[in-house]
Amino acid sequence: MAALDTNALVWYPVKDDLEQFNCAYQLITQQVQARQCLFVPITVVLELEWVLRATYKLAKQVITDTYAALLSPTGL
Repeated sequence: MAALDTNALVWYPVKDDLEQFNCAYQLITQQVQARQCLFVPITVVLELEWVLRATYKLAKQVITDTYAALLSPTGL
């Protein structure tokens, strides 16, 4: 089972490094298409919110949309 770190999830809404975003997106897409689980530690879940809010100053709606996408049955 692959695990995702905070960086891989930050790139999803931020896309400030397209090369890294594409790598993370491909990994996530491959795992989802293969019907494999992706492990996201609780520390990553918490840190993701903090980074998006404190570092990138994203709106609350963008952050909640990001979490909604993570929790959706189809994934990212």
